[in-house]
This record gives sequence, structure tokens and C-alpha cells, in this order.
Amino acid sequence: VEPGCGGMVIDPELIHPTFLATSGHQQSGSVAALQIAKGCAGHCTYCITKKARGDLVSHPAEEIIQEAGDLIAQGAVEIQLTAQDVSAWGRDIGSDLSSLLDALGEIVGDHRIRIGMMNPDTLKPILKAVLRSCETERIFSFFHIPIQSGSDQVLQRMGRSYTADDTREIIRAIQKSFPSARISTDIICGFPGETDSEFGETLDLLREIRPEKINITRYSRRSGTPAADWRDMPDRFKKDRSRQATALAREIFSGVYERFIGLEMEVIVTEVVKEQTVTARDAAYRPVIITEPLEMGSRHRVRITDHKVHYLVGERIS
Repeated sequence: VEPGCGGMVIDPELIHPTFLATSGHQQSGSVAALQIAKGCAGHCTYCITKKARGDLVSHPAEEIIQEAGDLIAQGAVEIQLTAQDVSAWGRDIGSDLSSLLDALGEIVGDHRIRIGMMNPDTLKPILKAVLRSCETERIFSFFHIPIQSGSDQVLQRMGRSYTADDTREIIRAIQKSFPSARISTDIICGFPGETDSEFGETLDLLREIRPEKINITRYSRRSGTPAADWRDMPDRFKKDRSRQATALAREIFSGVYERFIGLEMEVIVTEVVKEQTVTARDAAYRPVIITEPLEMGSRHRVRITDHKVHYLVGERIS
């Protein structure tokens, strides 16, 4: 997020598709966001979602499958499964995410499915089954696991029903099953009562798991939440911690993407960036910019020639 002229310029990847959707789905060209559940199964002390949207209500599997099929028939090559917590899907209707993924993976078409954010506490009990379901080439090996903090004490105050070791275990299992998986995560800087040492645990966890995408948020009080009544931290401390996390993120991203220079990979074209330029995605949903007018949904073999902070640059191999 950067300051702009008279407003804010926001990286579109940072906007959760749930906030873009006005109905069950939203389609923009070849990319479609498909909401699979409403509400929340969690009890976070800082989040207003539970009060605003209520308890988890999973959409029926048959409706999701039908809608996904319709979107693919209309030209969607990327289906983004969205919810406040995708791995909570099915808990209220006697099912689970792995069964839904298995059914979606059977839909015929030249498309890919991207799984949205999965909280550690709802993912851990079904992790093995979900990883098994993701073995199909139709599902990107992209995993958005919000750690929020690397400190168990902070996680407890946040009302997050998992520990830092739980997230370690989950990410190790993902990386064992999918060595080239792309891991994304979220952290909150400056939660009430967070000490320097506790924030340091968050930085240490990031260094350990080395995610390729980190959404960094400074804590902001939300009226009506339990945390709103707790003593807030001065903004200057939140900003300093945010700067530290951002610097570490850039260091991690550079180290991660540097290893792809010179490699060849298969990609699928998903978006037009501008005239003569497209975004393609590899099997792990890494963005690869190609300066060539390629057809949406087409697959190509590319060689990686460069990288920026948030994406790779490639050229098509004839």
C-alpha cells in the first residue's frame, strides 16, 4: 500500500476477493472469485467480522460445483475460492474442504483453482486430506496461512486457537508435500500488550518459514471487540515494527525469487496487464510477467530472466 494523489494506491493482490464480491461470485475477464461460505467460525478478540457477518454458513457443495462449472464454461481460467476462512467450509453441514476440492478437481476444463485463506486451527485437523486433494494439477499449490503472530502469548490474547508450533507443523507438511509451494501469510504489528520480545518471535518465525508473500497490518482498534477495551500501543511503535517486518519481507522475497533466475517452468496465462503484456501463473501461483500478447488460458513454457519484489519476469520459449 502506497500513498497516492488524493487517495491510496493499493496492490490488487492485497484486496481479499470476498470484499469485491457482491453475490456468490464475481468475474473479471478470465479470473473469477467464488464465495463458498459466509460468516466466521472463529472468536478473535480484535475482529468485528463475527458480529457483522455472524456464524459460519457454508454454501452447499452442489451449488458451488455448479457455479464453478458455469464460470469455467463462460471462460474463467482461474477460480478463486473465497471465504473468511476457506478451511472452515463444511463444518456446519457435516462435510470438509477436502471433499469439496475433490469434486471441484473433477470438473473438466482448462482452468486452475486457487484456494483462499485458511486459518491454522481449522486447517490442521484436515491437513493431510487437503494436501492429498491438492495433488491434482487443477489446483494451484498456493497456501495462504495467516500466522498473525509468532508469540503464543500474543496469539492467546488475540483469541487465535492455535500456537506458533501449529503453524510450523502445517507449513512443514505443506513444504514436504509440495517442495515448490508458494506460502502466503499475514501478521499484525503492535497488538495490545505485544512486547519487543514477542514481536521478535514473529520475525523469527517469518525467517524460519520464509513465505513468499506477507500481508503486514498495524493493529487498529475496532469498536465492539474485546481488544478495543485494552490499552493500545502508541502509533510510533506500531510503525517501527511494521517497518522492521517490511524490511525483512523484502529480504525474504529477494532471496526466494533469486533462485528462479534461469529456470524454465510451465505457466498458464490468467490476466492482461496492459497492451502487449500479460500475467501468467506457475503451478504454485507465482506471478510471471511476459511481454507478449498471449491468449487467456493458454499454457506456455517460459524461462525466468529477472524478478521484482512481488513477481517474476519471463520470456516464452519458442
